[in-house]
Amino acid sequence: MKSYYDLIKDNLIEFDKALLDNYHLIGLSETECLVLLRLHQQKTKENNILNTDNLIKRLSISSEKFTEIIGELVSRNFVELKLDLDDNQVYTERYFLDGAYHQLGYIFEAQETKDEDNAISIEMKQTMQYLEKQLSKMLTPLEVNIVKKWFYDYKYPTSLINEEIDKVLKRKMKSVSIIDRSLYARTKETLDKEDVSKAKDLFKKLYG
Repeated sequence: MKSYYDLIKDNLIEFDKALLDNYHLIGLSETECLVLLRLHQQKTKENNILNTDNLIKRLSISSEKFTEIIGELVSRNFVELKLDLDDNQVYTERYFLDGAYHQLGYIFEAQETKDEDNAISIEMKQTMQYLEKQLSKMLTPLEVNIVKKWFYDYKYPTSLINEEIDKVLKRKMKSVSIIDRSLYARTKETLDKEDVSKAKDLFKKLYG
């Protein structure tokens, strides 16, 4: 799967919309946002050549203000400027927006992580409610911390957690700590089997 940086650079995620929706989150002013938009729109037409006069006309700002904003965007790694020397020994100033793509990509990645955390939080709350119903009591602070570790520290699959809860409760063992030990034993058994399988594969590679 492509990274968000690649998706934005290839415009599979529309750069203009992504920037307009999130410019304040990456610390840009409205004017800086507008300059970046114009740079991006001109990029393909001008082959990354920094056509200052054309940009200033479209932005309706002074050349001094434009120079100031470009300098700020460069210093904050939103824009990179390079001088290219052609076959006629003529220098051409080009610009690249990879820094801006990265900054917007971080916003999308953070949102994705937030969405994942929210989903885990909902599943964890549902598990706690189910346990309290089955145990006919409120979970203690210690038991709450144990359940949190299942989801956030050990990252047990929710299906495995639910399976072990039901298995332990069917044995009339109404204890979170017993469920915790059962989960540990189950996952350790899986890891041990994986280690044995890897060892067998390695033995075959070494000795045929």
